[in-house]
Amino acid sequence: PGEPWPARHLFLAVKGSKLDDATKALLAEVLPGGVLLSRDNVGDAKETKAFIDAIKAASGMGSSASDLPLIAYDPDRVSLDRM
Repeated sequence: PGEPWPARHLFLAVKGSKLDDATKALLAEVLPGGVLLSRDNVGDAKETKAFIDAIKAASGMGSSASDLPLIAYDPDRVSLDRM
C-alpha cells in the first residue's frame, strides 16, 4: 500500500508450516507489518523459505526480505497449534 494503514504496526502469529486458505485471506485483508513464527512453524531451510515465501505472496506487498510483512522468529513462543 502507498498510504499508511492501521495494521502496519501489527505482528500476527500463524499456525502450522503451510498456509491454509483462511490464513492467506487474512494476510491479504489485514496486511500486517509482520508475522511471528515459532518452532512449530519452521522445518528445514528449504521448507522454511517456502513458508516465508507463501506468507509474502499472500500479503501481496513484495517478496524481498525488506518487504512487509517482516518475519520474526521466537523459538520460546507457545505455538498456536498447542492452544
